Amino acid sequence: MPLITLTGSSGVGKTTIMKRLLREIPDARLLRSVTTRERRPSDAEGEYLYVTEADFLLRQERDEFAWDAEFGSARYGTLKSDLRLALASDEPHFAAIVPTIIPALHAFASVEVYATRVRSIYLKSPGADILFRRLTVDRGEPIAAAEAKIKECAEWDKIAFDTTHVGRSVYLFIPDPDDLDVKYRKVRDYVLRPW
Repeated sequence: MPLITLTGSSGVGKTTIMKRLLREIPDARLLRSVTTRERRPSDAEGEYLYVTEADFLLRQERDEFAWDAEFGSARYGTLKSDLRLALASDEPHFAAIVPTIIPALHAFASVEVYATRVRSIYLKSPGADILFRRLTVDRGEPIAAAEAKIKECAEWDKIAFDTTHVGRSVYLFIPDPDDLDVKYRKVRDYVLRPW
């Protein structure tokens, strides 16, 4: 099975969907990311390696990351070694990745001779009002933090629609009907189809 990436704004359900997939698909794993942010209750087990800013910068200096990015007030990255293991594995791996990183992932997989082992899903945004409710009411995030995330993610739909690799879109786009079960079933059906 391939490496499946889930991309979309904060609050579209990436982590929730990944947790359900991990429970329902035998041998499914997460592609671990490295982050400087604090652990959240919603984080899946094994989703992140939590490090200090100094440790992150040292790994960056050593060129250990396939990619890295800053989102909000935290840094995120994926180790080349973890990515190679996931791409070579027979078990399905899942990762939540920002849209600006998707081209780097597909390029890395192509160079490493794993181009056909990456599938990217984009969970479309339901709009700022619904995202705001999900972030503040459902997650309990402070209003200012939620507004900053929504502002930062506002361009992600456009970036995703414009993202191509070797001349074609890299994403399967899944709309947000504001019903997580409907969205989950669409993702699950795509993941479980024969590869």
